[in-house]
Amino acid sequence: MSGLETLAARLAGESPDEYCMDGSQTLRFVRILKVVAEPTRLRIISLLAEAGDGITPPDLKEVLGLSQPAIWHHLGMLRGAGLVSREKTGAWRAHILNHEAFQQLADDLNSLAPMRSAKKPR
Repeated sequence: MSGLETLAARLAGESPDEYCMDGSQTLRFVRILKVVAEPTRLRIISLLAEAGDGITPPDLKEVLGLSQPAIWHHLGMLRGAGLVSREKTGAWRAHILNHEAFQQLADDLNSLAPMRSAKKPR
């Protein structure tokens, strides 16, 4: 069976494969990728990763130069995708990365193109 025939069989559900996502996995994956693909949200993710222990919205507002409603919108999108959570710290809630969600995202990306040491790119 050629590569194209194998792919067609997988998409038709005739050949289950550990690397093939089902419909709900695909929708979740696409939703997360759309959230991450926005440049401001990607920058927020980078800042949160660098900070480690979380960042408050006023700190993000200062660094990014955006309005508070814009900051809240982007944080809400990241929280809705399960990529960020918040913890109460004084008067504000610090936002932190959900490392398990990013590990799942990395696993999903890796499953799309599993490493094949036997074959080299042409």
